[in-house]
Amino acid sequence: MCAAPLFYEVTTVIPKSMLTGTLTFNDGIEALKVLGNLGLNAQTINWIDLAEILHIATITKLTIYDSAYLHLSKKVNA
Repeated sequence: MCAAPLFYEVTTVIPKSMLTGTLTFNDGIEALKVLGNLGLNAQTINWIDLAEILHIATITKLTIYDSAYLHLSKKVNA
């Protein structure tokens, strides 16, 4: 299981790698296609989830980002 923001995080690395010459544009596209074949199960987040994430962040003093992953782990009983 992974949270949807993971997809943005992974995709964000590609343009940075292109700027440093580590990847070409075509390599980046191919990498995303290969990652798509891994079968990761992305969890959607709805407004009720966001309210719970805010609640977790407020109580724990964690960031919203960290609280989202904590919420996901609770949601999937991990």
